[in-house]
Amino acid sequence: MHIDYKPGDHPITFLVSSAGKELRPWQAYASYMLTGGFVLYGYCGKGFAVDKVFGTPEASPSHFTERGDSDDAAVFDPEGAAESGKKDLNLGYTCVR
Repeated sequence: MHIDYKPGDHPITFLVSSAGKELRPWQAYASYMLTGGFVLYGYCGKGFAVDKVFGTPEASPSHFTERGDSDDAAVFDPEGAAESGKKDLNLGYTCVR
């Protein structure tokens, strides 16, 4: 995911790939939710679980629960990153069966 957190209206850009090949429509494989508290959650498609979570360190990439747990999600703090001066964020996570 790429997030431009500078002032103004900027979409979250989401790219989903497997072995370097882009998967379309990406919504069939993954999804995200940005809460009113500005926490960003990334989810895997049905039958998959979050494996690795990575990205701009200031956004605190982490797991919501335990790695591989079916209730897990990737968690990011874009607001915290912006407060520390990072407003161009590249965030990601991998999904496994």
